[in-house]
Amino acid sequence: PARHLGPFLMAAGSSLLACVALFVCAFLDLLEWAVAVEGVAIIGIISLVFIAIFKSGLNERFEDRSLAVWQVAVAILFLAYILYRAGPAREGLVLLYPLALLFGVLRLPAKRLMALAVLALAAHGVVLHLSYLNADYGEFDLDTALAEFAVLMIVLPWFAVMGGYVNRMRLKLADTNRELSSALERIEQLAIRDELTGGYNRRYMMDVLARERSRAERLREPLSICLLDIDHFK
Repeated sequence: PARHLGPFLMAAGSSLLACVALFVCAFLDLLEWAVAVEGVAIIGIISLVFIAIFKSGLNERFEDRSLAVWQVAVAILFLAYILYRAGPAREGLVLLYPLALLFGVLRLPAKRLMALAVLALAAHGVVLHLSYLNADYGEFDLDTALAEFAVLMIVLPWFAVMGGYVNRMRLKLADTNRELSSALERIEQLAIRDELTGGYNRRYMMDVLARERSRAERLREPLSICLLDIDHFK
């Protein structure tokens, strides 16, 4: 039930980068320490919730057992909340959106990545709108906000397209590796079995006898060989 916990731990490692970014912004007085601590606490709670889901096996009920879509979606909504409260640090922390999408690159097709990119754009649009409504006169730089949103509109969809391409290449490579493994297995069987009878050939039998003789000599055990003539088949 917990076999998909490994990929989640990789996502948790990415979350540590977000924690570091929050503390760096707070250290530089670009973000209130209370907001940074709150963000780290939320990340910890989210991580514990997903760990509990994977440990309990509830993820097995979903088609995507790694819950990649859910993890990325939750990360995007969390980022939107933090960015709303980030103040001057928002322009720097906005780079965490591609980091959230990066987790889904090796697990999600282009359509789902694009849907998550649209979610990120919508969430950030709400953040900018609320920031504009709640800001005092002159505190909100509308031109900077529009430029910020325009850059995200370019970067996030393109990131989704490239991520989908990488995912397709990964799946194609996995199929090729399976085909090569199957071909190698067939070649190995042809090398040790008779094509007509399907029985082991002389080369294989001599190798087995040599190994068994070496093992018997090494362990000082007796070695016995039984020969059967089945219906005078020679």
